[in-house]
Amino acid sequence: MGGRRPDAYEKTASGRLQRRLSTNLNQYERENTGDRVRNKIEELARIGKRAGGWTPPGYVLVKPHEYELHPKYAPMVRRIFEDASAGKTIGDITEALRIKGFVVRVRQIERIDGPDTIGGRPFTWDQVKGIINNPFYKGVLLVGKPNKKPRKEFQAIHPPIVSPELWKSANAAIKRHEHPVYVPRENKHQLILHGLAFCGCCSFPMVSHPGTSWNGRSYLYYRCQKLRKYGSASKCNIGQIRADELERAVIAKISFLAKDPTVLNAAMEDALKCRKQAISPLKERISSLDQEIERKKSFCKDLRDKLLNLPKGSEFISEIAAEGDRAVIERKALEVQKKVLLAEKAVLEQRLGAGSQMRADLRHFTEIFGALPNDKKQQALQLVISRITVNRPTGKVTKSRVENSEPVPLRHKNAFSVDLDLYVKSSSSKSLRDQYEDCVSDPEMAARAGIEPATK
Repeated sequence: MGGRRPDAYEKTASGRLQRRLSTNLNQYERENTGDRVRNKIEELARIGKRAGGWTPPGYVLVKPHEYELHPKYAPMVRRIFEDASAGKTIGDITEALRIKGFVVRVRQIERIDGPDTIGGRPFTWDQVKGIINNPFYKGVLLVGKPNKKPRKEFQAIHPPIVSPELWKSANAAIKRHEHPVYVPRENKHQLILHGLAFCGCCSFPMVSHPGTSWNGRSYLYYRCQKLRKYGSASKCNIGQIRADELERAVIAKISFLAKDPTVLNAAMEDALKCRKQAISPLKERISSLDQEIERKKSFCKDLRDKLLNLPKGSEFISEIAAEGDRAVIERKALEVQKKVLLAEKAVLEQRLGAGSQMRADLRHFTEIFGALPNDKKQQALQLVISRITVNRPTGKVTKSRVENSEPVPLRHKNAFSVDLDLYVKSSSSKSLRDQYEDCVSDPEMAARAGIEPATK
């Protein structure tokens, strides 16, 4: 190189050629190593042996590539497939495993800072779903990339836990409810946006979550329910927002509507119209249930008359009695459905009454709203708002900069924005979104960042 610096040498034709050759050789080695590994995995699968990895629950590794059934966990795995095939949800199966005390097998691993122990915790929803989807339990080995189909199948030498029919039935059953169903949590903290706020990243509801700030003060937060379920694996960029700041931001936007009685009247009228439209199909369903219940009662009465007219010891008595029992069970199920619909109808009628009462005081909405208890505030917001979507402003958090000889304000990392979906589908929604501005969870931080908090 004649004493020249390496970077100067790479600027020459010989240096660029050497760099390209070195890069191509390294790429060849990587791809060749991957091909050898894949060929070895397929070679083992052809003779019915699993290449390696964590031992699946329900098995014990006795020799390299050879497995035997675990005396405790093999029946557990079989029970999982039977429950899934019977129609139970993955959440119910996971809860049953937790109650019975089944935990993930404890493993010892080596880390840079020494040995570590993992496992020993209850099974999660994803782990149970992985067990049901794993063809290893029916004695089949799959070879190939998961996202590249079709994958090659080979018969394994290890003893299967379930039959291929049971495996297929269980997987077909869980596809009907593949994703976990999130039941709305109880509003034990009396947050006024409960059931209205949703994460703009995951579309999951934002639920109450108590927490403590860096200075030791206790706060309530609206946290994405997917984040609560999966943690960092959810990849949610919303996370959690302080409850008081989010509520103040929403109230500030509703107060903007209150300044224009025409807009708020239109929103209220449309909200009441939506409530009335929701009550109308409820009334129709209740009426149809009443007719069906009356038909069941009349059918049971006819069966009773038939039984009275039959001679003693007739062979038709047991058949008619069984048919009558089925009719009674069906009638009771219809009555339960009717009770549920009546409760929904009562709630909607109560909200209609509250809306009519508040419409007279729209001009003093801010003062009245501040004096209401939390449950009444929640009812008042539900009259006008159908959904609140919380987002993070786009773009990276940057330091102050100057563009076109003008300073550009900072955006704080805790800034958030809210998008309100009103029941009214008119210019009022657009006028509200015209006021769309970033919010930040701490006014002092907002002042340092150069933006105005939404709670002004």
